[in-house]
Amino acid sequence: MAFNFPDAPTADQEFTPSGGPTYIWKSPRWLVKPPGASAPAAHTHPESDITNLVSDLAAKAPLASPALTGVPTAPTAAALTSTTQLATTEFVTTAGNLKAPLASPALTGTPTAPTAGAGTNTTQIATTAFVAAADAATTATAAYAAKASLVDADNLSGFDSAASNGKAKWLWSVIKSTLKTYFDTLYAGIAHVGAGGSAHADVVASGASGFMTGTDKTKLDGLSGGGGATLTVLSSAATTGANTFTVTGIPAGTKQVEVMIQGVGGGSSVSDEGIRLGTSAGVEATGYSGYTASFKDATAIDIQTWGSGQHVSYAYGVFASHTNWGCIKLARNPGTNVWGISGNVGNSTTTHQTNGTKTLAGELDRIEIRSVGANLTGGLMVLHCWS
Repeated sequence: MAFNFPDAPTADQEFTPSGGPTYIWKSPRWLVKPPGASAPAAHTHPESDITNLVSDLAAKAPLASPALTGVPTAPTAAALTSTTQLATTEFVTTAGNLKAPLASPALTGTPTAPTAGAGTNTTQIATTAFVAAADAATTATAAYAAKASLVDADNLSGFDSAASNGKAKWLWSVIKSTLKTYFDTLYAGIAHVGAGGSAHADVVASGASGFMTGTDKTKLDGLSGGGGATLTVLSSAATTGANTFTVTGIPAGTKQVEVMIQGVGGGSSVSDEGIRLGTSAGVEATGYSGYTASFKDATAIDIQTWGSGQHVSYAYGVFASHTNWGCIKLARNPGTNVWGISGNVGNSTTTHQTNGTKTLAGELDRIEIRSVGANLTGGLMVLHCWS
């Protein structure tokens, strides 16, 4: 008899044709299902039905609070692990090795500890913060009274490098003695200072080399006892009716002269007033060059150039009613007899500015005030000479 079995059956699928037995699909074919009932796919059995199940389970540890026996083992966690993972003896031993012993621990890195309160004096560990605060309190200068000068019994505190920078104090008398020894040794090889600090009378002869150069020694020998230039003051009054007056006796070696013009006036007509220089042989009448600019109300009213070279003019166009006051400076070109002449002289209506030069035949000895066109009516010339 032929049956129409289902197409594409699944595992254990059953098929009962009309009038026939029950079939079950066991790939790759349909088989006649044996008679009798089969257990459902999901069902239970008592532990005793399973061979050795009860004894096998009794040999296992429970998950909750197991009472392990023998020598249980487990994976060892990494050092410093801090979780609920089981800790083996190896983990605990390693962790213990990372701890410092209570007795004489050899700490490394940067150990820290609680900082004791200020003034604590016990065996508690002293942190760097505690030491710094204590040192600041000890060395604070505000706590010390000011003292203007030291005496031998005074103490000065500091740190002794020879004793691991521990605190120390020294008597002022010891400090002075130490400094004296230091400086005596430092300058022992300098011959210019004698025993006891007294300077030698002469280091070297003038012009020779020694402790200082010969050039410097020559310069020092040329100075006066005051250590500077020598000032000589000379003067002469004008004679009414004459057209010149002269100051003589200027010291040899003079380098600068101030000529003070005080109340020098012209005669009854327009005149030109000027200055001449001379040596001990007399006043030199030629070789002057320069100019005079005359100003009135801030405006130049005349500029006069003296090509004739007979003097350096300091006041041009002086009327009889004009009396001149001012200062003319003479400066020597070092090592020569060339003199620069400049200054300002004025009266009630006009200011005169003069500039000029003169080369003398020798040392400057005298200065002459000269009027051209009229005689002088009086006045005074004062010289300040620096040599």
